[in-house]
Parts: sequence; structure tokens; C-alpha cells
Amino acid sequence: MAGCANNYVLISGQCVLQGNSEPRVPTTADWNSKESLLNDSRFVPELNEKGIPLPTSGIPTLNADQKKRLGVDTEPTKDSSGNVTDRQETVTSIEAVDAGTSANPGRVIIKETVTKIQNDNNNM
Repeated sequence: MAGCANNYVLISGQCVLQGNSEPRVPTTADWNSKESLLNDSRFVPELNEKGIPLPTSGIPTLNADQKKRLGVDTEPTKDSSGNVTDRQETVTSIEAVDAGTSANPGRVIIKETVTKIQNDNNNM
């Protein structure tokens, strides 16, 4: 019965209605009762190839834009005479990025971004 909706049995690779029930199209409830079996790794490639969405209940997901600023380092900028003209800021941020695949659906990588901001009041 594995892989078929309720009241169906697998015979020669096809789901066939069993018992005295009238033949009918499987209902949403029938398919929902077997949803967990769709996570069987044997079915994932075929579902992906056909563009059918995979069940995702119970799989953790990331919210978009989870960027976190870790800190800012500031140092003065100077002209050729050694006079302080302004400052340079280095901003460090991290972001959780969903790197999941069908083989590893919960994979997350942490991406670090360093941005340098050069301020110069003298426009030099």
C-alpha cells in the first residue's frame, strides 16, 4: 500500500482501488494522508523533473533579508600633508543564505559582507 492513497493498493506499479468501494478519483484528503511518503528520496528526482512542488511541511525555512550588521570600524583619512580630511568606515555584515538542495534541504551558509565607505569633505 505504500505510495498509494487510502483505499488503494499498489498492483503491478499502479494504484488500484481495493475492496467494495466504488471507483473514484482520489480526494485531497486521500493524498494528504500519504504526503509524508512523497518525501521518499526515490520520488524527489521525478517530482523535480516534472516541476511538481515538493511537500515542505516540517522543513525549516529562512525569512528573506536576515542580514545582521556586526560592526563598524572607523579610521581617519588624511591628505598628503597629514591633515585629517574625514573618515573611512568599514561595515561588516552577515546574512543567512538558504543553500538547500533536494539532497540536503536544510543547508544554510553564512555569507559575510565587508563594505568600505570613503568620506572626504575636501573631495580629493
